[in-house]
Order: sequence, then structure tokens, then C-alpha cells
Amino acid sequence: MHTGLNRSMLDIGIGNLTKAIEYKLQESGGFLVKVPTKKVKPSQTCPNCGHQRKKDLSERVHLCSECGYTSDRDVAAALVMLSWALGTSGHGSWRGNPYFQSPTHGRLEANFLYEATETHCSALAAVGSS
Repeated sequence: MHTGLNRSMLDIGIGNLTKAIEYKLQESGGFLVKVPTKKVKPSQTCPNCGHQRKKDLSERVHLCSECGYTSDRDVAAALVMLSWALGTSGHGSWRGNPYFQSPTHGRLEANFLYEATETHCSALAAVGSS
């Protein structure tokens, strides 16, 4: 029973943090993109080829068995979320590379590799320095 109470208290803290971040982003002309992590599964997805594989939390290095891509697990997850966010927010240019397929095949519905525009990179730098 305490687990539910603890979880709701954590949700309130995260909710307040999200609101504060969203406020600061709006104040600086930015916006917040929320990634549906249960759908996207960033820590299980290769940012290079889209292959998904469950990993233990102790596995700190992402090594894709399909394409051989290697990276820190957190960096790989961040790249997956960035790719997803760019696809839904309309920033960047993409070259069609549909390596994320339908969820029934254990992959995401759609994917595009993005090349961030110079303007977008400047915007990210400005938000990061605020």
C-alpha cells in the first residue's frame, strides 16, 4: 500500500518539475516535447538501426546485436528520444529510413533519421545554456 502512496508523491514532484521546465522553455521561446517512453522504449532501442532488445539495468553499454552500434546506454536512449522528438515536432530534415516498423513486429511505428538544421542546433544550445 505504501508503494502506491510513494509513487503518487513522486508523480507530484515530477509534475511540478515538468511544469517549471515548461514555464522556463515558454519564457525563452522554446517548447517541451514529451516522449511516450512506454511506446518508444528508448533504452531498449538502437538509435542506429531501430532494433529492440530488453536489457538489464546493470547493462550500461548499448551494443546492438543487429548492426554492431556501440554507445553508452544513456546516450543511445537520448539519441532515440531526440530522433522521436524531431519526428513529431517538425524540426530537422530527414532521409527516409523506415527502420522502425509496426509494433506487432516489436518495433516502433515510424522512424526517420534526422539531420538537425543549424538553426535547430542553435536553439538547443540556447535552451541548454538558460
